Amino acid sequence: MRNSIGSFVLTFLFCGLALTGCVDSDTTEALSTGVALKEVYRDWVRDGRPDVVNIEKYVSSNRSTFFIYTNTINLGANSYHCRFAVRSRNFRRKGFLAISDEQTLIWIWDNSNNVVIEPEKNLRFEH
Repeated sequence: MRNSIGSFVLTFLFCGLALTGCVDSDTTEALSTGVALKEVYRDWVRDGRPDVVNIEKYVSSNRSTFFIYTNTINLGANSYHCRFAVRSRNFRRKGFLAISDEQTLIWIWDNSNNVVIEPEKNLRFEH
């Protein structure tokens, strides 16, 4: 009972912060587009990881552009093998969100070598 009350309180607080603007809008957008990217990845794996991918088979959006992104991001000792990405009109920052084979979300800045691993967990990810 205590855990369910705690979960409710945390959910209520997060929603309240998002509605009042205390949570960064790009973080909120990273959460929603991140869910969509994870669904695209899951469905692609379910289909046997085909080499030729028609991304429109997995997702459609009028506010975001989903695309194939197969770069590898090396950060320290970790390598993230990207598969898909999304660019949203709702992102204020210039860049896009990618998902790796490790199912890690990665924010990739335009015109920069900077990345943010798991931006959905960072309430205010910075450049």
